[in-house]
Amino acid sequence: MFSSIFKLFLEERIIIQSPRVNVWNTLNSLDSWAQWNSVCKTASWIYGDPWSQGSKFSMSLIFSGIVVPFTVTVEKSKKPYHLKWSSTFLGITGTREFTVEEIDKNTVQVTDSKSFKSNFLPIKLFYPQGIINKMSQEWLKSLKLQTELMNID
Repeated sequence: MFSSIFKLFLEERIIIQSPRVNVWNTLNSLDSWAQWNSVCKTASWIYGDPWSQGSKFSMSLIFSGIVVPFTVTVEKSKKPYHLKWSSTFLGITGTREFTVEEIDKNTVQVTDSKSFKSNFLPIKLFYPQGIINKMSQEWLKSLKLQTELMNID
């Protein structure tokens, strides 16, 4: 069992005025992330079928002006309209999940959840929570802008 200083959970949400299919198609189109996402510099598949359990992709995210590369593994999700992946770096395992929930036929709520855990590093004492929250907020704002623009056509 992990002590509370060895794990961290962060979550951001946004309401988007767009049909769920538009939001979902934008979110799960990894190859287009760098085109619409203000915090994603690059994203591409490395291994496996897109979004299947065990497939891998790389991405470079911008944290406070610094580009940080990640290679992540897709995890299985039993939920519809749900993406989940994880990676381990320097003894910290991070898991990120996006869920797209329909409020009505033209409105959705997108939740971006992140959890971090370590067997030996006190994450809560030094992890840049504010920076990670800001990055998540910018990601969600970019998704909102992209998908709401699709409604204008």
